[in-house]
Amino acid sequence: MKNVKRRRLFQYIPLFFFVFVLLPGCFLVDNPYQPNPPSETPTNPTPTPYVSPNAIDFTLSDLDGNQYSLSEFRGKPVLVAFFSFLCPHCRNEMPRIQNLYVKYKESQNLVVLGVGVSSSIEQLRQFQSQYGLTFPILNDYNRDVYHQFFSSGIPAILLINKSGEVAYSYNQSELSQVEIENLLNRYIF
Repeated sequence: MKNVKRRRLFQYIPLFFFVFVLLPGCFLVDNPYQPNPPSETPTNPTPTPYVSPNAIDFTLSDLDGNQYSLSEFRGKPVLVAFFSFLCPHCRNEMPRIQNLYVKYKESQNLVVLGVGVSSSIEQLRQFQSQYGLTFPILNDYNRDVYHQFFSSGIPAILLINKSGEVAYSYNQSELSQVEIENLLNRYIF
């Protein structure tokens, strides 16, 4: 009888270890991905602080080696979307950004630049193809440009107005299409 009770007790040790050791440890690791899915009900996300209202100019290559500089888009509203191939929230958010790009590229001259971080060219090509992204996808593998604006957190968005100023930055979690559209209308259109 005692052996049966002991055996049952030992059966629960892995569960105990998982619940009280491994699972809490997941929250202690520096994880750039946020656990909360976006609400389809618009919220009022607060801007992430940035160092300067003037957007720091950067130059990155797209997947075909063409160079893009942020300064070449002065006079147009720009949405810069930082994402990672492995980020599940990015996989949700980028198709929403694509929809808004199609909607506003002509009527508002919206420029969207997708900036892939910590992803290889091949992974970025696959991501672009899988989600039908038609705006330029730029490669920031080492996060050099990303770290000029943010310290952590993916996905991340910069809204840059026609004067070349960072009007809004956000990197807390993915945003719904309604939330992104409201931010575009409020800050850069």
